[in-house]
Amino acid sequence: MKCIFGILTFSMLLISFVSEGQPDRLLQVREKDHYKILKEDSVVDYFGDKLPISSDLKLTDFGKYPNFSELRFCNSRKSGDTLVLTITGGNEAIDHHYEIKVFHSRFVIKYSFQTSGGEPTEIRQDSCSLVLDSSDFRKGKIIRGHTEFRGKCLKGCYKTDIHIVGNFKTIIN
Repeated sequence: MKCIFGILTFSMLLISFVSEGQPDRLLQVREKDHYKILKEDSVVDYFGDKLPISSDLKLTDFGKYPNFSELRFCNSRKSGDTLVLTITGGNEAIDHHYEIKVFHSRFVIKYSFQTSGGEPTEIRQDSCSLVLDSSDFRKGKIIRGHTEFRGKCLKGCYKTDIHIVGNFKTIIN
């Protein structure tokens, strides 16, 4: 009976994890890789807070607005068996939100942004990848990785093709 309950619980968690509208993907782990971050741990002013840079994700083709394309801050939290990585960035004009959820050996990525005074975006994911240097998600552990996202903007964007790529690190909270 315990085995059936465990299988049902795992299945329900997996269904709720995958049901966010994006396909889940298989996580890659490469323990010997070191994911270097440009200007890592440099402290910058972000809306009045002094924060260390922990990501160098960038929209690769943001046209004439390159300073609006950086996602420089990575946070993490564990919720049950799910690791949630949130990578943010932007400035007064734009706010980026890149979220990665890892459940066992699977992951999903969602990306959105909003301009000041603008409507929220709707972005369809075409492809994504995630490589981590460890699958040990214990509290206090440092995780480094590389991610890439390609998608199409369906609503609220001035351009349609979205491509984000870069490295990140976080201490698991």
